[in-house]
Amino acid sequence: RRIFIGKVAPHLTETSRQKLILPAFTRSMKDPFTPCRLAALRAVIACKEYFSQKEVAEKVLPCVIPHTLDGANEVRAEAFNVVDTFLVNLREESKRMAKDEAERMSAATCGIGAEGGTGGATSAAPSSGSYLTGISSWMGSSTEPTA
Repeated sequence: RRIFIGKVAPHLTETSRQKLILPAFTRSMKDPFTPCRLAALRAVIACKEYFSQKEVAEKVLPCVIPHTLDGANEVRAEAFNVVDTFLVNLREESKRMAKDEAERMSAATCGIGAEGGTGGATSAAPSSGSYLTGISSWMGSSTEPTA
């Protein structure tokens, strides 16, 4: 039945896929029958395009990782194959995110530099200076002895 779900997945709506695919594969991965666990792991790889990178990191890999220590050698090997495949994709996504973040930081830095050039950052200095001048004159007047 789980293999069937993997084959039908392209014809399901996005909502149906989210509700059906991973829970079905997860149940199959818990099956005591070795070929069932093996088929579930292979189906996860076959349906990898239907999982977002966030889902892979938060939901798929936590279900797969325990099978890297499965009692059956072939299940362990397939679990490592699944983990390796998804980790490659997660590394690529992480690099893309780092690049996007660097671009945003660069753009933000350029924006701050432009404001500083127009005098936006220096306009606060005179106003704070006037506060200091007012405080120092108040301090000076309060320390004078009275007769």
